[in-house]
Amino acid sequence: MHLLDPVWAQLKSYNIISTYLFSMSDIEKELDPILEDLNRSVEAEEAKKLREVFISRHERFKTLVFDVINPTMIEYARYLNERGQTARIIIHWRFFDITFEIHGNDLRTHGYFGILEFSQANDRIKVVEQIRGDSIDEIYNEDQITTELVKNKVVNYIKNFYKIYV
Repeated sequence: MHLLDPVWAQLKSYNIISTYLFSMSDIEKELDPILEDLNRSVEAEEAKKLREVFISRHERFKTLVFDVINPTMIEYARYLNERGQTARIIIHWRFFDITFEIHGNDLRTHGYFGILEFSQANDRIKVVEQIRGDSIDEIYNEDQITTELVKNKVVNYIKNFYKIYV
């Protein structure tokens, strides 16, 4: 008797390991007709259209990030970092957001940090400002996201973050 025989027997009893080996042709015969029908179905066409809309929406958001949001945030992050503060920008493409973070000086701000986040919410852009547990959420149309709006949001966010400590 092999040391693992009792383990294999238990796994087989729970149907975790199959004792049957199927050839690929058997699987194809069994499942290909179903998958072919699925691919031809109306739902597949609708799913394809939804995916195209999703991709288009994501591309528009990426353009906003690269052309408007990120360049503006970079200016202010650089300014803060040059003055001894800690600021960074994080882009999460998987979650469709860009975040501006300020990490407070441990002695002065007790290590608190704040977040200003622009994220995609369907065909709109959600802007969230979080400082010390307080959160402000606003929703904008894509065409409302301008350099001036981003600048105002970043400046107000920085002021709100530091006014607590001044």
